[in-house]
Amino acid sequence: MFTSVAQANAAVIEQIRRARPHWLDVQPASSLISELNEGKTLLHAGPPMCWQEMTGPMKGACVGACLFEGWAKDEAQALAMLDQGK
Repeated sequence: MFTSVAQANAAVIEQIRRARPHWLDVQPASSLISELNEGKTLLHAGPPMCWQEMTGPMKGACVGACLFEGWAKDEAQALAMLDQGK
């Protein structure tokens, strides 16, 4: 048993340093995340949120993704799609 948080943290860090991670398998994300097969799906590094809750930079990234993926022909169309939740 550890007598301090610092000792416990040091033990955990040592275990992490000794770990030897390795790949078990590689698969397309769409084979593991069913939502990716349901049409247009945008992911980000956070919890699910609706268009109206997003900040300006997040909205800009979504517009850019719509254009890159060919879902919209221009920014106005992308904004309209996103505003409608499509």
